[in-house]
Amino acid sequence: MSTNEEFDFKRILPIAIIVGAVLLLIIFWSRMTVTIPAGHGGVLFKLFSGGVDTEQTYKEGFHFLAPWNSMYLYETRQQEVAEEMNVCLQMDWKLGWIFPLGTSPVGLN
Repeated sequence: MSTNEEFDFKRILPIAIIVGAVLLLIIFWSRMTVTIPAGHGGVLFKLFSGGVDTEQTYKEGFHFLAPWNSMYLYETRQQEVAEEMNVCLQMDWKLGWIFPLGTSPVGLN
């Protein structure tokens, strides 16, 4: 074999590393990004460093994370439920109230 026909690993190695990195990025892109929709927040679960990170919450938008971590979403909008209460009085009279109960999450930065 002549020297022109031999593989030049010094030229091919950087190209192979770049191609491999791009392929890994394409494969893991859906695990490395998360979009938090409007009215929601996120809490990060770190698999290798202590579980749920309750000190930092994530607001709406696009976020990057390590592919082995998970983001759990929760609704941050104030929610309201209407409750109805009926009270029976003497002589078959009924007295009724409808009052709203509101809930909202605490601690979202």
